[in-house]
Amino acid sequence: ELIPGAEPISKAPYCMAPIELKELKDRLQELLERGFIRPSVSPWGEPVLFVKKKDGSMRLCIDYRELNKITIRNRYPLPRIDDLFDQLQGAMHFSKIDLRFVEGFSRLALPLTKLMHKGEKFVWNEERAKSFEELKHRLVSAPVLTLPSSSGGFQI
Repeated sequence: ELIPGAEPISKAPYCMAPIELKELKDRLQELLERGFIRPSVSPWGEPVLFVKKKDGSMRLCIDYRELNKITIRNRYPLPRIDDLFDQLQGAMHFSKIDLRFVEGFSRLALPLTKLMHKGEKFVWNEERAKSFEELKHRLVSAPVLTLPSSSGGFQI
C-alpha cells in the first residue's frame, strides 16, 4: 500500500562494468525464457545491482529504497525466518502437518511440484488450479485437523 498521492518512481539504471552488463542481460533472458518475468512498459522502475556472495558468485538485487520511502508499513509485519528459528531454539516439541494423512498427496501435488523443476516455464493452468484447490480443501478438513482422542492412552 502506498502513501496517498504518491507518484510513480522510475530511477535510472546504475552504471555497470561491461562484464556485469552482460551477466545482467543473460540473467534477464533466462528469467524471461522461464516465464518468471515479462517485458514491461510500467512507469515504475528501480535500478538493479550485483552483490558478491560468499562463494564468489553474484546475486542480482533490486534497490527498492525509493519505493520503501512511499510505502505504508504493515502494522503487523510477517516475522523474519531467523527470528522464528531463534524462538524455536531449545524447544522440546514441534508440530507439523503429517502429509501421510492426505491420501494421494504426491499425486495431487504433482502438477504444482512440476513448476519447481529447472527449465519449467511457470504456466498456471486449469490442472494446476484444480490441484491447488483440492490440496487446500484436504489440508483443512478431517481427519487432518482431528484432535487426538483423550479417552484412551496417548503416546508420542
